[in-house]
Amino acid sequence: MAAMAVAPESRVLTFSVFKWSSYSSTYLPENILVDKPNDQSSRWSSESNYPPQFLILKLERPAIVQSITFGKYEKTHVCNLKKFKVFGGMSEENMTELLSSGLKNDYNKETFTLKHKIDEQMFPCRFVKIVPLMSWGPSFNFSIWYIELHGIEDPDVVQPCLNWYSKVGLSLDVRGVGQRWKSGFAFLRNISLNENFWDVRGADYIWKPTNSVCLWDSFFNCIHIVSLLS
Repeated sequence: MAAMAVAPESRVLTFSVFKWSSYSSTYLPENILVDKPNDQSSRWSSESNYPPQFLILKLERPAIVQSITFGKYEKTHVCNLKKFKVFGGMSEENMTELLSSGLKNDYNKETFTLKHKIDEQMFPCRFVKIVPLMSWGPSFNFSIWYIELHGIEDPDVVQPCLNWYSKVGLSLDVRGVGQRWKSGFAFLRNISLNENFWDVRGADYIWKPTNSVCLWDSFFNCIHIVSLLS
């Protein structure tokens, strides 16, 4: 009788804080590496809530990143993330959206499953980017207290995924960009000229100057200005 295949073990992944958009005072990006829920200063806090704000994490080695855990302060806090997105990829320039969600404004840790398969094929990540979109307190800066990543780093599992990605990665990146812009511009065709601010799937922030909109795209880290006049 053939032995049953053993599922790859998911474990805590080692990472460092690679890049960040900003930070305020002593609320340094590397504070997210230590879980101190009773210490109000043990967090990363952005200098502002003006986009783009982000943290980029670099894994010690390529891995299949399956979930992310957010630790919190022991009390509710206005700077907790009401909305955020997570991206991942083998390079910081080309990332796929892994999650779009939000945290409850409480003291409990929350774990979210991340997208880690494309057409049933697991794909590897070396970089993970967390993009805050909205805090629980209007106009407050963003804070992240603690981050934990879980996944598979067994070379016997990851290496075949790396081989697969090296062959099809470019086409997947292009497909991802196409999907983002298809949904983004479909929305732009139907927006109201009387609105001043939108937050929609396919674009992180949209706000409107006269007869046009400015579209922030976290995939390319740039702003696109689109005329609303035909």
